Amino acid sequence: MEAENRQNALAETERQFVNATMVQAKTHVPGAITAGRKLPLPDRLRQFVKFCLVGGSGVLVDMGVLYVLADPKTLAVNLAFSKVCAAEIALVNNFLWNELWTFRTLSHPMGEGRGEGFPRLRWFLFFNAICGIGILFAVLVLHLFHTLLGWNLYLSNLLTIALVTLWNFGMNVRFNWATPSLEGTNRI
Repeated sequence: MEAENRQNALAETERQFVNATMVQAKTHVPGAITAGRKLPLPDRLRQFVKFCLVGGSGVLVDMGVLYVLADPKTLAVNLAFSKVCAAEIALVNNFLWNELWTFRTLSHPMGEGRGEGFPRLRWFLFFNAICGIGILFAVLVLHLFHTLLGWNLYLSNLLTIALVTLWNFGMNVRFNWATPSLEGTNRI
């Protein structure tokens, strides 16, 4: 009984601490408040840093695939098609790493939670839909920078990736990896 009382007291102290450290945003801070719940700013910042590191691995994948497909020295495939392929392969890379590392303590807003098989596939399709819009945006911006403005292909692609990263993080934090609860959050 005494152990249970200590555990309840500890849980209440943790709950009070979490409530005291919540972001009290008077202006909208993208990603600071999601799914009607407030997330401590350091946790959101930690997620953004992880998201960017995962995105960095996606940049390497994207650039590598774009080089193989679009560069005149390799396959010289159509630029728009090459960009879609490169971005989709990078997207799969990013989903896996974000699922396993960046947002691994959160559950899916549709209620499936972490799981194997079909629910995870459905979650990936939802992620893909959000990022698919980002890919379309990337194709248009890359075309603008490279084809219309005549900028270097790889510089254009890098700038495009930076813009699309902002879109992808904001939309995925809000809709795909919403914060249903802070209880049980692993702070690694």
